[in-house]
Amino acid sequence: MEITLEEIQKKFESLPENLKWAIMAANVDDNIIEISQENGLNVEQMGQLSLETHMEMFGFTPPEKFEESVKNSLKLSDEKTKEIVNAINEKIFKAIRSKMMEPSVEREEDEENKDTQILSSAGIEIVSPRLNKEGAGGGDAKESPHPILVQKLSGFVKNEVKETEHSLQNLSSTNTEKMTSVKNIPTIDPYREIPE
Repeated sequence: MEITLEEIQKKFESLPENLKWAIMAANVDDNIIEISQENGLNVEQMGQLSLETHMEMFGFTPPEKFEESVKNSLKLSDEKTKEIVNAINEKIFKAIRSKMMEPSVEREEDEENKDTQILSSAGIEIVSPRLNKEGAGGGDAKESPHPILVQKLSGFVKNEVKETEHSLQNLSSTNTEKMTSVKNIPTIDPYREIPE
């Protein structure tokens, strides 16, 4: 049965997120390169081993047929094939299984750390939330947002608007008296020199 890389990619994309994460965390390609180098495989055989491993991983090849499939594909002896298959089981398949067994909380923390690192590299700083006065210094620390944030997000905020009318009719009589009683108003520009 001939399987293309596109079919393998489609199968990978259809997997649940936790399984995708476990496969990526197992460093499948790096381990295949390492196993190939340890067993003296050439580049073509390394590619075939990668294809066979992915086909078994995504269900195109049944697990009981994996060793036979690797042997036929790589054209190796039974002993060498068994050694390579055991290495793949140890370094790849067991790693995927162990990653699947880990609690998802750690993965969420890893994703949050990754997001924080990406934002930091873009110059965006993430500030941790402040604690209530009751929570600072022991006991159950309860997170609370800043009071201004609470005010802004809790509803509409209306600023007081004070309207003023600027016109000559709006001037009070005391203001007009002060303005007219100003003495020594220069009649010429004080910044110009008068020629003598």
